[in-house]
Amino acid sequence: MGGGAALSDIWIYKEFLEYGIEERIHKVLSAELPELGLSDEELTRIREIDRARRDQRLKELATKERKKGQR
Repeated sequence: MGGGAALSDIWIYKEFLEYGIEERIHKVLSAELPELGLSDEELTRIREIDRARRDQRLKELATKERKKGQR
């Protein structure tokens, strides 16, 4: 995923910070919660964030390939 962030005593991927669920991740890992308990709306938002991130990466790769082809 390309790196992470240390939050006190745990380390999580920086992408999860974008999702806004870092507090729940921390609670699950420290056994304060049994699961993340994501709502349908949260899952939809996470999927949208991931789709936009993927599309951006594909666009960047296409740009790199075009530049390589021009050399």
